[in-house]
Amino acid sequence: MPASWNLEALKAQAIAARTYAHVQVNSNSGTLVDTVANQVYKGKATRAHSAVNWQASEHSRSDDAIKQTVGQVALDNNNNLINAVFHASSGGHTENSENVWTSSVSYLKAVNDPYDTATSPFNNWQVIVPNATIAQAVFGSRDIMVEDIQIKKRTSADSVQEVKVTGKHKTSGKAHSVVLPSGNADGLRSAFGVSLRSIKFDVERNDIFTDVTNTFSGFEEIMFLYNRGVITGYPDNSFRPNQTITRVQTARMLDRELNLSAPPSSYNLKATDITKDQSYYDLFRKMEYHGIMTGSNGKMNPGGDLTRAQMAAVLTRAFNLTKPDSVTFTYADINRDTYNQSLLKEIDTIAYHGLTTEHGDRAFRPNQTTNRVQFSRFMTRAIDESFR
Repeated sequence: MPASWNLEALKAQAIAARTYAHVQVNSNSGTLVDTVANQVYKGKATRAHSAVNWQASEHSRSDDAIKQTVGQVALDNNNNLINAVFHASSGGHTENSENVWTSSVSYLKAVNDPYDTATSPFNNWQVIVPNATIAQAVFGSRDIMVEDIQIKKRTSADSVQEVKVTGKHKTSGKAHSVVLPSGNADGLRSAFGVSLRSIKFDVERNDIFTDVTNTFSGFEEIMFLYNRGVITGYPDNSFRPNQTITRVQTARMLDRELNLSAPPSSYNLKATDITKDQSYYDLFRKMEYHGIMTGSNGKMNPGGDLTRAQMAAVLTRAFNLTKPDSVTFTYADINRDTYNQSLLKEIDTIAYHGLTTEHGDRAFRPNQTTNRVQFSRFMTRAIDESFR
């Protein structure tokens, strides 16, 4: 609660927080930690509080509310401490305890909350989950394509109580069906392989890109990177998966994922084909400074196509991939004696980690260009081993 709110509201918050702390101490053998496991405490305030940044620390107004309610706690009808559970946003309506967990608690009943409006940063939320992530979480296999998610039951407060997920095996065509949750309704928040903010939600199929549907080969990897903010697509809502990826597009994707620190201001880009007035100058400064892209013959060639050999190099460097020196691979189109040994080691490294699979003719095709969906697959595998 922001410290700028009415003092009476702060006093009520102080009583609730104190009560919650007592319950937590009693439930955890006298131990209370300052994380989300109990109650978050961030230390004394060093900045002003705002309606957006509610995780504020100590403040003189909050301190006054605490002092004016010393020793006060909230009790139920049997004079027992209440479990003062809390949330950032109710979404406009609270819920009966038995519809979230298992047991009915007399003071945790569903009520309308007209004060929680859309101006709250947590009132409305959205999460996009790749088909494969749901399949893995629900069916235990990425080989099943989720075809439908139906909300079968809601409470009077509009919280979801039961969901039916249906799918079909990609190879055998065998139908699969699961009804969730398997335990209490709150389990729905993690049942789909991600963390949902509440059990008050709707489900809809969302093809983010007009040219990448959930049946497209590479859809899961593209959605994985989209959810991480790595890819954004084009202004016309297309992804253009089969279009060759350029070196500057590659650099942007890597920078978004890695959140690279900026080089010292004294560091100047060594590549001669990018000038300071170009929009991606600082981007390539980071790539060069961190050793991810070093260019060739003094040039970065930002608009050039990314080859498969270059793909191996940037992913190995970006994600610090290594392999035992004794592990090598044979490629029909690479002479191990004459090929660039540094690049060859990086090609071997991504093969060792399962980022690439060899072609039927055992060729790697190092000089072949990489398209956008191919690089999305390679990069996703570098980030998440479950995609390998």
